[in-house]
Amino acid sequence: MNIVLLDAQILIALDPHANMEDSERNAALEILDSILNDPSKKIAITPLLRYEIMCGIKDPDVFQEIDDLLNNEKVTVFPVKDAEAYCAIQIFQEARKQAVSLKSAEPKKYKFDLLHVASADVNALHFESRDKGVEKMKTLLTNLKKTNNA
Repeated sequence: MNIVLLDAQILIALDPHANMEDSERNAALEILDSILNDPSKKIAITPLLRYEIMCGIKDPDVFQEIDDLLNNEKVTVFPVKDAEAYCAIQIFQEARKQAVSLKSAEPKKYKFDLLHVASADVNALHFESRDKGVEKMKTLLTNLKKTNNA
């Protein structure tokens, strides 16, 4: 089974009222559809991702639809534990040491992304995101692993 941790902005695309460009929404929905329609794949989320997604939904019908999706058998919830937090802290410290800015278009959002990248790594999951800053975080994590294994 291939388990894919989805970034919030992919699931937020299910909310027709979410402020997204059509091209971004379509790309996110394509990713989601490919996972949902593949019997060998499963979606992973964390409680933090659930919170991030559900707090932005204003329409009760959309809220229920997305909540139902997140509660079906195709979705696994991975808790954020100390291991994930510590991994995120290491990425943050490495970025600071290398003077790499992790802040993307939404400066406060990068801290969520750090935990998502760390959660995927600690739980050996593929992390699917369309956020531009995530690749920097993954690169920092890869470099950290190389340094720690050297």
